Amino acid sequence: MLISGFVALDLEKGVYPPALYPMLKEMDYRIDVDYREAAEKKEAFFEDLFYTLDKRREAILHLLKKEEWDLFFATFTGTDRLHHYFWHELVDSKGPYHSKFLEYYRALDKIIKKIVSSAGKEVNLIIVADHGFTLIEKNSTQYLA
Repeated sequence: MLISGFVALDLEKGVYPPALYPMLKEMDYRIDVDYREAAEKKEAFFEDLFYTLDKRREAILHLLKKEEWDLFFATFTGTDRLHHYFWHELVDSKGPYHSKFLEYYRALDKIIKKIVSSAGKEVNLIIVADHGFTLIEKNSTQYLA
């Protein structure tokens, strides 16, 4: 079974086998959070971020319990979106979205704990990231070619 990530533009076309699609549609599964206007609509971004995480949790736990599997991958893209648009909020503990940033990680931690308990003690769990994050500092000095 496969549920594509953010490169899929349409959930129906990004699912294999196709019989998996109706279940995901029924649960209102989201491929990705809508981040296009994250800077302008911060509250809407966070609402969508948490909603999308909850739907990812629902799908993962369903598939872990109901399907037969030998190898199971789960990807949480929300952390990438959160970092790209709100990393400065993590760094600034007085920032208006600092607590939301931390709340997201607490929610993700709870999901990982549930995945571990659902998968069973004999399962090996590996957690990886595709890249790190830091603040981007811009230098005002212009370089001429």
